[in-house]
Amino acid sequence: MAADPPLFALFSYGTLRQPEVQLATCGRQLEGRPDTLAGYKLAPLAISSAEVVRLSGKAVHAIARSTGRPEDRIEGIVFRLTTAELEATDAYEVDAYARREVRLESGLVAFAYVGPDMAEAGGAYVFRPVTEADLPLLARWRAMPHVAEWWGPPAFEAAEDALADPRIALWIVEYEGRPFAYAQDYRPHDWDSHPFAHLPPGSRGIDQYIGEPDMVGRGHGSTFVRLHCKRLFACGAPAVGTDPNPANFRAIRAYQKAGFVAVGGAVDTRWGRAQLMERWRDR
Repeated sequence: MAADPPLFALFSYGTLRQPEVQLATCGRQLEGRPDTLAGYKLAPLAISSAEVVRLSGKAVHAIARSTGRPEDRIEGIVFRLTTAELEATDAYEVDAYARREVRLESGLVAFAYVGPDMAEAGGAYVFRPVTEADLPLLARWRAMPHVAEWWGPPAFEAAEDALADPRIALWIVEYEGRPFAYAQDYRPHDWDSHPFAHLPPGSRGIDQYIGEPDMVGRGHGSTFVRLHCKRLFACGAPAVGTDPNPANFRAIRAYQKAGFVAVGGAVDTRWGRAQLMERWRDR
């Protein structure tokens, strides 16, 4: 009698819990049990693979990143997969995910698809997702004169509106544990007649500002923008665009230091006067 094939425990917190994804990857509907992964936090991940978006029905997935903080917990489901099924899920997950062994709160050691540690890509710089708890901080930053000069009053394109928009990924940028800046990224093709609509599919647009006045003019801007681009390129973006006001010379210099190149002259957009700047992954 042939032995049963070995089964591997896989902890899923994302789209693999969807029956249609299970059928497409494993050929069957999976059964599992709840468990929890501690020390990790979910972050949004824009998906550039058209096939993965088609299967999941979602252009933005979640990716688990290690924080090292026990209070950060992710709820999910543990499935048991054969070798062939595990290989199929490997093929489904985009390159930003890595399959690692993790220990769950139940004590079980299982595979999970996770991203780089929160601090791994930037050393002292950490990007963490914006939550509702951050809205007072963002309102304070938006009221700062050096921010309001270029972003307008706090009520204009308010952070709570962006947080409610699934097309936009919002980040608090920390330096050595201190929040000091805001960043957001999005797919230009999600908006009609966007000034970056000419960029290839999967490209991202970014906007950002330094909120804390004592952190301005110290090289942090170009550094965290460069790190943000690195993160987006690692997730498959072929190009990144940003569109500062043409009179914001400080921002333009920072973007140039981060590898951006101005494209053409100033243009008028629905968001105001802008100097389009681009950075490409393979250039």
